[in-house]
Amino acid sequence: MPSKESHINLANRCQASLKCLLESEQHHSEWITTIAFYKAIHVVEAIFTEQRLSHERNHEGRENLLKRTPNLSHIFRMYRPLGAASTIARYLADRNGTAYETFDDFLTPDQVPAMMVNHYLNQIEKSSLPILGNDCGLVRCV
Repeated sequence: MPSKESHINLANRCQASLKCLLESEQHHSEWITTIAFYKAIHVVEAIFTEQRLSHERNHEGRENLLKRTPNLSHIFRMYRPLGAASTIARYLADRNGTAYETFDDFLTPDQVPAMMVNHYLNQIEKSSLPILGNDCGLVRCV
């Protein structure tokens, strides 16, 4: 199983990519959403490692473990909508089969940084620090 530090390092690499995309004059809503979600995955996996929980190999297993672990259910409430948006960004359809012509039909480019990064990802990071430690090395999105 990868170490907490390995997951923090990958989360920080995702943060560096997010920073580039957010500073770009072009709109990259799909990639901002997807990378924000993958950063959240690595933060969550670092938490699982820190709490000696199982390493989950798929999205469904990770969501189920977050949901059923009492001290992590608040993270699940932020993680789930970020993951759902990432699915739409990647496949232009949600888990129920609702299709979108473009990701902009789901969220406008102006909504993505505010909701996906500054709200959902920020809350996941904020909630992770008491578990991982303020000195864990995680570079925060806000």
